[in-house]
Amino acid sequence: MGHWYRSASVLNYRSNTTIGAMQPHNHSPAHPRDDDEDPPGPYLRRLRDVPIDTVRRLDEEIGRRPATSLGEARAAAYLDGRLRRAGLRASADTFPARPGPGWEGPLSGGLILLALLLYYWQPLIALPLQIIAFCLAGVAFVRHGTPLIERQRLSQNVIATRASTDERRHRLVLIAALDTPSIPRQFLQWAGGSLIPLARVVATILIVLLGLIGLFDPQRLWFALQFLPAAYLLAMTVLELLGKRSMFPTQAADAAGIAVLLASCEALDELLHTELWAIGLGASLSEAGLADVLRRYPFDDTTLFVSLEGLGNGEPVFLSHAGWPGKPADQHLITLATKAGSDQRIQIGPLRAPSIPTITAALLREGHRAMALACQGPGPRTASSTDEGLNRATRLVIAIARAVDAS
Repeated sequence: MGHWYRSASVLNYRSNTTIGAMQPHNHSPAHPRDDDEDPPGPYLRRLRDVPIDTVRRLDEEIGRRPATSLGEARAAAYLDGRLRRAGLRASADTFPARPGPGWEGPLSGGLILLALLLYYWQPLIALPLQIIAFCLAGVAFVRHGTPLIERQRLSQNVIATRASTDERRHRLVLIAALDTPSIPRQFLQWAGGSLIPLARVVATILIVLLGLIGLFDPQRLWFALQFLPAAYLLAMTVLELLGKRSMFPTQAADAAGIAVLLASCEALDELLHTELWAIGLGASLSEAGLADVLRRYPFDDTTLFVSLEGLGNGEPVFLSHAGWPGKPADQHLITLATKAGSDQRIQIGPLRAPSIPTITAALLREGHRAMALACQGPGPRTASSTDEGLNRATRLVIAIARAVDAS
């Protein structure tokens, strides 16, 4: 396999240039397919490497991929090579990022714990600590999850394009995260998902209000009630500290987005009027990678984004709404996905799940046309169910791309 290098080295091991601003390029035809065993269907040609094999390779050979880590850089190099092999023109962009979650969460939880220990005897000392914890939670909410207290290091995005063979009318951008969450997705969902920053603000406000009431009405009731919101903050603190210590194992869902992206790009080599982009997003949870992409490439309103997130962790769905309080996804993409998803080989329906934190939520917030493919429910118990779900998700992506190209 050769040697792997740290972020900046891996990024530029093929080229130190980035893709020109939206300039199409000519590419040689993709490798010929062997269609004797499995002739092309209406939505999915025979895949060169099935998605489940990509998942196993990323999980077993690379493993955990925290933002700005060596694992993330190795995943970037792997994706770069696979996209080049599929006939796309690929390069990588480095950028500084603060990997999340930051230390403001544990610091806020620690201040709350100290305030609870002091409040019964010294409420005038405990109250300022509670106010500081509220300020930290408020700043995290305003920054949309971007860490405030964390060391800045280099991360990378892998950017690949395939030009349309005829006049371009559309641009389709497939996005998958290179990094893995430090806390398992199901734990984040149980804790509130995209509502976690807001939940922290609400919890600290309650603690401050109860503390103020207790100053003027010194009853044990007000002191005891503070433990209810504090329990949530302390639980999140424990989760974040365990995540920073890499105590949680990797899951198939952490690599499934890259697997579906690769399988889709390998099959989509015949688009006439659609320029295909594939983006492996670094530092995705802190949104630093997405911010760098949008800064470098001024996408116009002909661009459609499909993010592949948490696939392989349950029943595949496409999200009709993303983020909180549930901003609707692009209606054109929803219409195409609904029609394609009704095919008996795909069978993927819509889900309104604004509590799931997604890349699409950030894209919609910035005014772009986007939709997310994700999963509903607990993770599947068997490898075969994961394989089947990833194949269906790949068929849906291919069907959407071909429908966009035909429109």
